[in-house]
Amino acid sequence: MADIARAAKLTVPGLLHHFPSKISLLTAVLAEGDRVDRERFDPSRRGAAVDWLVSFQSLVEYNQTVPGLVQLFTVLVAESIDEKHPGHEFYMRRYQNIRQQSTAVLRKAQARGEIRKDIPAEELVIMLFAMMDGLQVQWLYEPYRIKMAHLFEQFLRLLREK
Repeated sequence: MADIARAAKLTVPGLLHHFPSKISLLTAVLAEGDRVDRERFDPSRRGAAVDWLVSFQSLVEYNQTVPGLVQLFTVLVAESIDEKHPGHEFYMRRYQNIRQQSTAVLRKAQARGEIRKDIPAEELVIMLFAMMDGLQVQWLYEPYRIKMAHLFEQFLRLLREK
């Protein structure tokens, strides 16, 4: 915290005024990352011509360029499973919100015949984020062996209507 305060040209008490704990600071960093990712990859912001799944593929490709942020996200998500963890509510709401938003988009894609219909959208969305998060964990262990973007692209093929 002292290093971060110094880099931000603040005192530690000044930093603690805005972020009362290390976890609150790290959570704010990740929330800002989510906001930037939404701006960068959300297909609704880029026009209807952009495929929803292509946006997720682009996000996975981008994540390969920021291993430190991927590791921070992964560690905090795992730690925040404990209900007493200060990040628990943040991550639980985050997953609930992205599942809800993505399910609505996925249902529309199913109705257009772009995504397979034999699995409910709610279940496909859970599998989609489980694949993204699980690939990130394995990639962090073996970044030169696990080809995260390639494997995610293969998974997306399974979601598409045949």
